Amino acid sequence: MNRIVKNTRFRILVFTILFIVSAFMLCVVSIHGKSDLPFLSGRLVYHSYTNYDNEDSQLYMYDFKTQKLSCISDSFDGVHHCMNAMFHPMKEQITFMGISDSDQWDIFIYDDSEKTLRNVTHKRRGSHEDPKYSPDGSRIVFKETVGDICRICEYSLMDHKFTILKSSREELSMPYYSSDGECIYYARGDGSHSKIMKLIRHKSTRLYRRKQIESYYPIASEYGNTLYFSRWYSHKNHSDQIYSLNLKKNNATRLKFNKKNCDTSDFCEVSRKYAIVSSTRGNGTYDLYLVPIKGRKAINLNCYCKKINTKNNELGADYMPADHTR
Repeated sequence: MNRIVKNTRFRILVFTILFIVSAFMLCVVSIHGKSDLPFLSGRLVYHSYTNYDNEDSQLYMYDFKTQKLSCISDSFDGVHHCMNAMFHPMKEQITFMGISDSDQWDIFIYDDSEKTLRNVTHKRRGSHEDPKYSPDGSRIVFKETVGDICRICEYSLMDHKFTILKSSREELSMPYYSSDGECIYYARGDGSHSKIMKLIRHKSTRLYRRKQIESYYPIASEYGNTLYFSRWYSHKNHSDQIYSLNLKKNNATRLKFNKKNCDTSDFCEVSRKYAIVSSTRGNGTYDLYLVPIKGRKAINLNCYCKKINTKNNELGADYMPADHTR
């Protein structure tokens, strides 16, 4: 009789332990969608709009650690159609572009800790787009268009002065600092005439061009001599693809996660192994995916939070690691 009681108690104890372990594993799966998802603990900022021409773009921020998703631009005054945000490398700030009350594109800085918004370019004529912080956070580089003149400009957060780095009647766009902040990569020209350029001390050199193929949106890696950019699959197939350019060997490689008949663009480096991109591979609109830089599998970010990707277009991602430094 005692043996039966002991066996029963033992079975109850084993069942209880198994139940607790199963509940814990279920919790892990419910938090991350799948227990084998790559671990992310930083913050993500991106924009979402129904259609570019509707001027309804909003900025969203998602914290992978707290699992909190929020629309941060719905409380902004004096600006709409907010997009292409970037985290400050050391502060609780982002810079982004938006249409101001004066009906022009301007560059803004939003301080999340103080909940303040500042229009950086409101006193300058023309259109101001594509802002990016320098690696040390002391400068912002951006595109400025005044009439038929296009410029690469730099704004100093220390003395609030502007410097024109490059000027042309040809399109100059999407500037991005190198990992050491010593040079700037940008796209010159548009459509099939575009190319990837390098600017250092007001002197430009061409890094990449293919005839009749659009190449744009250069992003410098933080982990080596690599530049990522978007380009058409071919002169006949205009599907955007992500390429990596080895800056030492000057050879470009189409990354494996691309799909031939889908647009994939807006590369955002997350770590040495992973990146976040925007792609139309799902329902035809742009969604955000986590992709292995050297692999093929693309993970829809809705596996982390079901409300990130919607029926709208989600684009322009930037990721900040949990330690608030790049």
